[in-house]
Amino acid sequence: MSFDQEKTGSPVLRGDRSESKQQVRLGRISCKGCWLGHACVQHGMDEIDLAWLHLNSVKRHVPHGAAVYRTGDVFHSIFALRSGTCKSVAVCSDGHEKIIAFHLPGEMFGLTAITPGKYTYDVIAVDDSEVCAVPYSQLLTLSLKDPRLQQALFKVFSSAIGRHQGFLERLEPLPAKARVVAWLLNLSERYGRCGYSPDQFPLAGTRIDAGSYLGLAHETVTRVLTRLSKAGIILLTEKNIQIKDRNLLMAEARNYLPA
Repeated sequence: MSFDQEKTGSPVLRGDRSESKQQVRLGRISCKGCWLGHACVQHGMDEIDLAWLHLNSVKRHVPHGAAVYRTGDVFHSIFALRSGTCKSVAVCSDGHEKIIAFHLPGEMFGLTAITPGKYTYDVIAVDDSEVCAVPYSQLLTLSLKDPRLQQALFKVFSSAIGRHQGFLERLEPLPAKARVVAWLLNLSERYGRCGYSPDQFPLAGTRIDAGSYLGLAHETVTRVLTRLSKAGIILLTEKNIQIKDRNLLMAEARNYLPA
């Protein structure tokens, strides 16, 4: 399985889903559960190689508010998030900070540093998190054993980089409500892809973080979420979102998003 398991052998969603005020806590992703491990297994890496990669990776706890790395640090590893949530933060020319990505369990980051040789953003833990640092030099050595694996890794890297950039570009022309709805659906799809519930999940960051990411005032984000909650489309708590009526939420998106 791709998650920490209890004796039942089923994926663990930590927290009582029946208690809406309690934060949903997600189990750790294993090597096979992250995008990098999945790509390796699907394109030729056997169990021995995967174990070698696991042993040569560094597991690291990153407390809330701490940095995984900072802008300008020398590139050495690609990171996969095992648990928690992280955010990529850029410093704009006028000095203010802008969140350009949220990273969820199973997802990779640090890829934009490969070409310049330095990390191009700060990556900060939104809550207590655990990351897996995969030394890039060792990953290259492993990929040279099999051209298929090398090609697969390049595809995964390109896809991961383009996914965040493309989503933000699609948000730019949209009004505030459509941005928030699109963001919720994006989070839902990404949590679901990693094996978690697509209908109940932790919000990525604070309302202020969401506003920075979406290009909105945090009061606007709060107002839109509250309206969706009053309409019965979502159940909103301080830490969690539960999608109550997916059809209505998608209908809200279709009112603005191109076909």
